[in-house]
Amino acid sequence: MNYFLYLVMAVLKLTFIVLKYIYISWVALVFILFMLVAFVLLMPGHLLPGRAANRYSNFILRWWAMIWSALAIMPIRSEGRDRSIQDQTMVIVTNHNSYLDAIASYTTVRHLFKTLAKKELTQMPLMGQIFLTSGIMVDRSSTESRKASYQRMVAAIKSGTSIVIYPEGTQNRTDNVMKSFYNGAFRLAIECQVPVLPIVTMNTRKILPQAQFTKIRPGTIWQIYLSPVPTKGMTMEDVEGLKDQVYARMEAVICQSEIPD
Repeated sequence: MNYFLYLVMAVLKLTFIVLKYIYISWVALVFILFMLVAFVLLMPGHLLPGRAANRYSNFILRWWAMIWSALAIMPIRSEGRDRSIQDQTMVIVTNHNSYLDAIASYTTVRHLFKTLAKKELTQMPLMGQIFLTSGIMVDRSSTESRKASYQRMVAAIKSGTSIVIYPEGTQNRTDNVMKSFYNGAFRLAIECQVPVLPIVTMNTRKILPQAQFTKIRPGTIWQIYLSPVPTKGMTMEDVEGLKDQVYARMEAVICQSEIPD
């Protein structure tokens, strides 16, 4: 009897491993195929002027993210999103736990936006070109690059384009719910006198732990929209207070959330 149970457990374990690697292979195949399609579809966007090009790339990448996440059995849901403010220009901030965070944002954010992204991403085949069409790239090791990217973000906001920023800077690989925030996003919002829109992204770390692709699994991704924080009348002396306020609100949602995995 013990031998029979051992055999059943071994078969079940083997079946699980086989299904796991079939799923991983499927996710990778679909990702590559749809990345190629997105790359081709994004090329005409280079022929469009400014905001039209940005709007076009947002549209293509939104549909790419929605289709891929559905096929990968990673439905993306949002809560608290106010459609009445999606035409307002804002600095949008969200926590960063996984490569899936960007896919979630492209799916739910309906503002016309660009994303601040690290320059190293441009070295990735296909993905690099895609980020160039939809992002503002920054080399964090270069003071000049940081200054130039900041000015490009200011110009984008003044033209009516929102900016999505991960204020933690890099993916959170600590045991804390979030890493400490950098000042940049909040300086930008105050300088341009636009609201900060906090979004809490949930479950991406469980579904795809930091670049551990063999641990990827199905699951629902949630983005919880908080109410915008106005910056009208604030000065640079208010940067720390604004940053602390947004951090505290996002941290409270993460700690209190009953969103299921």
